[in-house]
Amino acid sequence: MKWLTESFTREGPGIPKDEPKKTGLALFAQILRREWWELFKLNLAIIVFSLPLITIPATLAGAMRICQLMVEDENIYLMREFTGAFRRLFWRASLCGLAFGAVLAIAGYGVFVYAQLVPQALPYALALALAVVTSLFLWMVAAHFFLLMVRAPALSTATLLRLSALAALYRPLPALGALAFIAALWLAHILFYPASVFMPVAFNFSLGTLALVFATWRASEFALSREQQSA
Repeated sequence: MKWLTESFTREGPGIPKDEPKKTGLALFAQILRREWWELFKLNLAIIVFSLPLITIPATLAGAMRICQLMVEDENIYLMREFTGAFRRLFWRASLCGLAFGAVLAIAGYGVFVYAQLVPQALPYALALALAVVTSLFLWMVAAHFFLLMVRAPALSTATLLRLSALAALYRPLPALGALAFIAALWLAHILFYPASVFMPVAFNFSLGTLALVFATWRASEFALSREQQSA
């Protein structure tokens, strides 16, 4: 059994000391290669914990906690961290998630209504553009809010909202890219169905959450640093 012991105890190839630290999409790909199995397990946890539907916001908070650890390259004890964030933030995440859901639904309905009116009267195109921009901004604020809530749960809801708006304005393009990536995941699931029937079970939810956390990380870091400076 010596060969088996040595296979587990020998040193790995390591990382060259002069290798530059990866950033951007290269870093995201590195995280995917490193955490693919944890992402699969996280996806199953998201599905199971979201089954009652009312638990979806708290489940998102738990999933963001795990993805936060992935981005930080910290040790992950998946169920302990996930359920801990789920229980700790359940009521706050649920109430804020319900509020964001209502606001986003109203904004989405406004986009739908103005899109129907544009063919009848061209001036409505300006209102449609404003509704689309407002809706996208609200989505970005919601994404930053949940990450900031996970990272700094001691802050008040009003402070988190202010920091979320600041973060969304500070780096909007990565957040928009993450939202587009999530939309593309589900569009691929629809277009390639039934061949893509296992995509949601395998990785859609966890991969989308990781993309969202990865894209909003730097902006949330900026917002928290500003808050610490002003404190």
